[in-house]
Amino acid sequence: MSSNISTKTNFNKGNIRILSVDFETRQITTKKGSNNNNNNTRNQIFAAGFYTNTGFKEVIHLLSDSKFRNDEVKFIRYIVYRLQSFQGIITGWHIAGSDLVVLDEVCKHIGVESPVGFYYTFVTNAADQSEDSADDGDEDAKDDKENSTIINNNNDKEVLVSYPYLKDKKKLIDMYKVFHHGFIKNSVYPFKYRDLQLDTVAIGMLGYGKYISESTGIKITGENVLHFPADEQKKYVLKDAELVIRLIEHNNYEVFNILRCIAEIAGLEFKQVCHAGVGKAWESIIYKMIGTGQCSSTPTISGRLKKKKYSGAIVLEPEPKSYNTTTPIEIFDVKGLYPTMMMLHNLSFETVCCGCCKDNPNARVSQQIMDIINEGLQKKLKSKVAYETEKRKDSYWICLKNKGAIPKMLLKFKEQREYYRNKGNESMSQALKVMMNSIYGLFGSENIFAFQDYRVAELVTAFARLVLLEMKDLANKKFGMNIIYGDTDSIFVVSDIKEPNSIRCFIASCKRNLDIDVEHQNTFVRSILLGKKHYIGIQPNGNIIIRGMEGKKRDKPKFFNQVFSQLIEDYKNNNDKDLAINILKAFHQLELAEVEPSLLAYSSVLSKNPDGYQPYTPQYKIGNILNKEAGSLISYYISGQQEDGYKGYSTNYQDLNIDVYKQELWKIVKEILRLLGYNIQKLEEQIFPEIIIEERDADIMPIPIKNKITNCNRKKYRNNKPAENVQEQNESLTNYYFR
Repeated sequence: MSSNISTKTNFNKGNIRILSVDFETRQITTKKGSNNNNNNTRNQIFAAGFYTNTGFKEVIHLLSDSKFRNDEVKFIRYIVYRLQSFQGIITGWHIAGSDLVVLDEVCKHIGVESPVGFYYTFVTNAADQSEDSADDGDEDAKDDKENSTIINNNNDKEVLVSYPYLKDKKKLIDMYKVFHHGFIKNSVYPFKYRDLQLDTVAIGMLGYGKYISESTGIKITGENVLHFPADEQKKYVLKDAELVIRLIEHNNYEVFNILRCIAEIAGLEFKQVCHAGVGKAWESIIYKMIGTGQCSSTPTISGRLKKKKYSGAIVLEPEPKSYNTTTPIEIFDVKGLYPTMMMLHNLSFETVCCGCCKDNPNARVSQQIMDIINEGLQKKLKSKVAYETEKRKDSYWICLKNKGAIPKMLLKFKEQREYYRNKGNESMSQALKVMMNSIYGLFGSENIFAFQDYRVAELVTAFARLVLLEMKDLANKKFGMNIIYGDTDSIFVVSDIKEPNSIRCFIASCKRNLDIDVEHQNTFVRSILLGKKHYIGIQPNGNIIIRGMEGKKRDKPKFFNQVFSQLIEDYKNNNDKDLAINILKAFHQLELAEVEPSLLAYSSVLSKNPDGYQPYTPQYKIGNILNKEAGSLISYYISGQQEDGYKGYSTNYQDLNIDVYKQELWKIVKEILRLLGYNIQKLEEQIFPEIIIEERDADIMPIPIKNKITNCNRKKYRNNKPAENVQEQNESLTNYYFR
């Protein structure tokens, strides 16, 4: 290879110094005016934790430390001193969007010179970005909003925002923003964390989370920290600062090294990539190519194409079925399908519908591709009127004279990735993979990428759909494989493949005939296909692969997760055990109220403030009850009470309706048991008996069961005492038991 991206030494404890900072705040009331009748509330920082990657740690407390003795000026000056004296990177969790803003506010109120400055800029309003954007699009526009303060809205097109920074050229990196990036969450660490709470990310990445009170066993949070003594408040704030350092250190500073490599690829500052992500990295690369004459076209914001709906990946619908050891499933995957399509078909912002080939019939996209685009749109849009409006009536064309900027860079990245993998440089290899996989989603986004063009994105998916269909045809006709499922870049086949050579021949044939790199991804010796993106597979070594199953999802009650996991474990063991035994036992535990209440709590991460949800949703109801904001995790129970025709939700476990829970659990396991040949009707007769209790007293509550065909009454247990504090109950459910 003629030229390589130069790399510096990977980050490690010896060449980088990092200080993690965390503040704990409370609301205090201050007197205003001589008559003392006018009161104001403001934030006060009462605890601060400092933790470095070189072993230094310190925690201070405004009220309990003898050197401060509630002297707020002295306390804040010490915090400022720690920040100003540190030489290296200063970080924290939401430090830019929260901690520094509060510190600046407090400094100004008490007359201490603030170490925080703000810069102001207009950013394009991406609030209306469609949910139809590509799944692998970046989330940088949301990042900008969440880590800034909106000053002024300019006709809903541009928003004036303020960003905090540390003065004296201090290097500031907010790790919340780093883990918020779509490419970090979905590509680098897929399935590791479901929300951006520090506790969730830490548990997913490290296996442990926030500080748990030694005296009560309750996990301390920002909501309940004031209920604990000062010594435990100090341990809590220091633990938060430590967790951020541990996340950075994880796997030899992996996330920092990947971001550093992306910065070097794009020629950007490390900090800029940490906060701005791959969208800005790609923009930097493209602008440099334009500046050096390697490509043409510089779009302006006003000249951008307004985003339109477009269809995504193809799905070959599976027949719900169970496959045993006599019919193993082989799974083949196209490596880098979308980047490959862009390279093969010269798809780029300046090549799709270029100015030079408009009248060249040879440049026109085939009618087959245009039909695939429109067929996908028709399936996506329910309304016939909407489809007729969105339908692509004129065919696209692709430049035949010039190689596009994106295909050029993708080819270069592909070669370089292979080079660095062979050299053992995993950070650079991973960074290049991130860059290659992110570009398609950026074209399909809106207002976060200067070169956005939905036409490029939908041509990528159209060519990919065609390739998967051709791959299916090749597997079936030439190799006798029965394709039972296909999704995006993978096909699932059932075939009597006894010789490894058959797999190699199929892979070689895909390369020769379709010019795609295919790999044999997996073998399932036993499996259950329930629907698209929903399947369970047992590998030859006994490992279990689960995709999309409701029983695995983390928003479901933990008890449901446990029951589902036990069912799959019993299925894997294949020991002729009646799988229904443990299922019936679980329903019996529910019926007798023997399940710990914390295991029955549903949870949800608020993607927006509660008032942004429909009034009948748990996000709206529980979010407002607990006074939560966007990004918060809420826990709740389904009461089953009908409020305006909708389900009821509560923070108190005593309000839950056991029959509703039984029905919800049954939805999770029913189809699996049906596909495995169990008699569903007989099981339902055991799980949902029609019980009539004639005696009625104060300890009886009415419960609708059997799909509300009949009503019955179930006794409440007398020692089921509700929590005195609803919010405390919601945060620490494990302290309360049914029996």
